[in-house]
Amino acid sequence: MKYLHVIILIAAILFFVFIVFVSILGENHSIDNVVNSFFRDIKNRDFIEAARYLTQDQKEILDNNDFSEMSFLLEMSLLEKYDLMEKGDYRIHLKRNQFWLPFLNKDRIGVSVLLKEVERHGGGNKFFFNEHINYIEDLIVVKRESGGWRITDINIDNSEIKDAYRNLKLLLNNNRYIKMKSDRIIELHNKIIDLGGMQSCEKRVLKYILFEIIRKIDNSVTTHGRMENRENRDRYLTLDINPSIK
Repeated sequence: MKYLHVIILIAAILFFVFIVFVSILGENHSIDNVVNSFFRDIKNRDFIEAARYLTQDQKEILDNNDFSEMSFLLEMSLLEKYDLMEKGDYRIHLKRNQFWLPFLNKDRIGVSVLLKEVERHGGGNKFFFNEHINYIEDLIVVKRESGGWRITDINIDNSEIKDAYRNLKLLLNNNRYIKMKSDRIIELHNKIIDLGGMQSCEKRVLKYILFEIIRKIDNSVTTHGRMENRENRDRYLTLDINPSIK
């Protein structure tokens, strides 16, 4: 009987340790999920969704326009770094700089990033990459906030892609065809767009600008429609409450 109590106690301890281990493992996987989802939304040009993975401090620093431009240039810089600008598809691979343990680690974890080319062959995908190409160390830093993990830093200035980022930003700001001067003003340059004579990075920049223009037009139409609906609703309410007013 005595041994039975000992066995039950050991089993309970092992079960508790197992539950704690699974919980910690889940927390570490959630770091990868946050960063993967962040890059997935950027890849899909869903910048509003991508911004959900930022800490509150980062959201307050960046407005929507700054964030969408920064996100686009981040992806472009990574494509340039890994020579994927002219490739069809890519996949993000991540490496945490440490395994997070509660009470033992700071609630900040660096995540290194690597892009790999994806090529489709028959029924499946095949990944191609030069094994000598390294991860970009600690490009993303996440921290715990409100019980979850959020991105608190994107270390472009201290990374291998800083020069590519700077050059691409100049290309975006000095685009030869279209320039967004503000949320309401779009400058169309009097030029013929020769897609055959454009480099891949120029095509991607032009595509991004056109995407942003369409998004701004959609927002403008939606806002205008809401204002009209609100005016019609107010007019209807006024007529309903004061039927004598014509």
